[in-house]
Amino acid sequence: MKRTFLFLLTSLLIAGLYACTVTSNVGDLARSDAESGVPGADGDLPEGSLADTAQPDADGAPSSIDAGCGVTFPQEATLVDVQVRDGVSPQPTGGQVVAGTYVLTAVEVYFAGTTGTARVRETMEIRGGSPGGTIYRLIEAEQASGSFENIPLHGETSLYDADVTSTMFITPQCPQKRFQSGSEYSVKPGKLVIYESSKGIERTYQRLR
Repeated sequence: MKRTFLFLLTSLLIAGLYACTVTSNVGDLARSDAESGVPGADGDLPEGSLADTAQPDADGAPSSIDAGCGVTFPQEATLVDVQVRDGVSPQPTGGQVVAGTYVLTAVEVYFAGTTGTARVRETMEIRGGSPGGTIYRLIEAEQASGSFENIPLHGETSLYDADVTSTMFITPQCPQKRFQSGSEYSVKPGKLVIYESSKGIERTYQRLR
């Protein structure tokens, strides 16, 4: 079941103003090639794609890539399963956003009627802090079913402004500029939780450094 919205993480996930789906909210899982600017957005990665270049170096460390939108850092996250939940998400608490490198550790969907699942991997860099700065995301999704669709590895960039209470305003800049949208958030020890109430999507990130 799909429904129109604005964009995440409009928010950190971009699909097209009032033209995205529940799936696109979990990492742009349903954007068309023309809308996203991401090659192979139907889930079929072309030969020589970013997924082929993001291999570990000889010492075992992930290599840097050029994923577009100024994202050149490696993918450090592991794949996590999207969880479809009943009820409502926890109450956001806000807090002081801390700059650093984060990896996605959980994705929970509270939107009624959502079916299926997907596996998502995302590394995020926050440059700035409180009240604002820039968010760089390296994201991909696979093994999608039901309401979800696969997306190839790609970079996204957004500006953000967090008011410390519980609202984070996010303005996507790349691969396409979009209008600002609001998400609720909570800062916890070593973690950042972002909840898009209009889409019922909650993402939990662990700060690496």
